[in-house]
Amino acid sequence: MKLHVQDPGRALLRSRCIEGVLDFLRRARPTNRLTPHPGPLPFEGRGRTRAGVRGETALESESGSSYPKRRERGFTMIEIAIALAVIAFALVAIIGVLPIGMNVQRDNRAETIVNQDATYWLEAIRGGSQGLNDLTNYVEKITIYWTDPQPGSIEFVNANLPGGSGNVFSTGAEIIGLLSTPALNTTNVEAIVRTLSGPATEKPNTTTSAGAELAFKYRMTSAVAVIDTNTVQDFNFAVAGTAAEPLLTLYDIQLRFNWPVFGNNTKGTRQKTFRAMASRYLVETPPGPGGVGYYYLTP
Repeated sequence: MKLHVQDPGRALLRSRCIEGVLDFLRRARPTNRLTPHPGPLPFEGRGRTRAGVRGETALESESGSSYPKRRERGFTMIEIAIALAVIAFALVAIIGVLPIGMNVQRDNRAETIVNQDATYWLEAIRGGSQGLNDLTNYVEKITIYWTDPQPGSIEFVNANLPGGSGNVFSTGAEIIGLLSTPALNTTNVEAIVRTLSGPATEKPNTTTSAGAELAFKYRMTSAVAVIDTNTVQDFNFAVAGTAAEPLLTLYDIQLRFNWPVFGNNTKGTRQKTFRAMASRYLVETPPGPGGVGYYYLTP
């Protein structure tokens, strides 16, 4: 029996030939997939789909370039018309609300000024202040009205105003004295006043200064009346039933504000009333201009 011994060199040559043929066949075989790239490209998904390849995007554009053209789309005329219509409706609503907001802001500002001035005037009248000479910068006119026995009135004007003659006032003591006139025989005292508080631009030094006509004005009606003992009972009488104490020194101070005041000194539609009580003596000084005396509440 013969043993066949294979030549090592021939076997090596055969194996290399087989490997070469397999490598050739492997290279010649068509592939149906693209080599995956490590990450998405910025323009991936915007090109055309390559024919015969499923789920892959070709990198060629219509012009044959390897970089695709970006397709940008603008607004149509219909879209622009709809946008303009929405903006127009919003502007109409905003413009309609603006006057309401401005009126509310103006009313709140005026009411705040009246509240601050009312506190000042109540304290001045209740304390019988006679040294507030700066009030002549704000009070333009004071008129006293009465209905008994015959209706009548007397007017006092600021001596610093142009044409201020006749019955005038020139000091703060005279202003407080006129405003403290007792409300007897349905007597009322009305004064045209420019605001004491507020911004500095609306507070000129005198009534004749530039800008005085632009300042906020109100009409103040003052009534100082003694408490009626027939309708008001003191604490001791109401609780313990003891004899009522005399209330001849207890006064009710009432201030009514009407605003705004127009050029012809007509009062506006807004109104607010403030009241306070004072335990004082009402002292009358000798009559001044027009035969009217000045009154002051003193301790």
